[in-house]
Amino acid sequence: MSTPSFQERVDELLRGWDVRCREIADLAAQERKIREDRIRRGEETARKIADAVVRPFLAHLVDRLPGGVLRTAHTPGGLQLCFPRNEQFSRSAEVQVRVELDPEAEHLRVHFSAVLIPILQGDPQVPAAGFREWPARNPSADEVASWIGDRLMAFLQAYLKTHRCDDKPARGRA
Repeated sequence: MSTPSFQERVDELLRGWDVRCREIADLAAQERKIREDRIRRGEETARKIADAVVRPFLAHLVDRLPGGVLRTAHTPGGLQLCFPRNEQFSRSAEVQVRVELDPEAEHLRVHFSAVLIPILQGDPQVPAAGFREWPARNPSADEVASWIGDRLMAFLQAYLKTHRCDDKPARGRA
């Protein structure tokens, strides 16, 4: 049997290299599809949580407090609640909640921030801005509702401290 020529050896090596490159490209395409599917499912979950949990909480505050405006924020899954200064409240306030995926698309993040404007020394304590994560595959809507509800209640307590009450109690109240 004759020894393969240099050209035959190069051709065989390159054929093997081509096969390996196609295998790697196929594997990368499969991984990309899995990631895209995970992102799509996660974004759907984030929208559902924002619409089913966060939006109703914020809408209830708008319904119950004068002058509140609920807007969709500039980011997907973001909601912004604004209370302008008015006769009853000496300060304006803003709450932002954003529901999104983490960069790896493995966790659902719910961000919360609240501020009384202007910020004054000795302000009532508003909840610290922050976020919490849940597994993106199956976040607990009840846990998200509890976490957001607790922060909104703390915000509301601080905001109500800026309320201008009459000096005299209404009849029938002690």
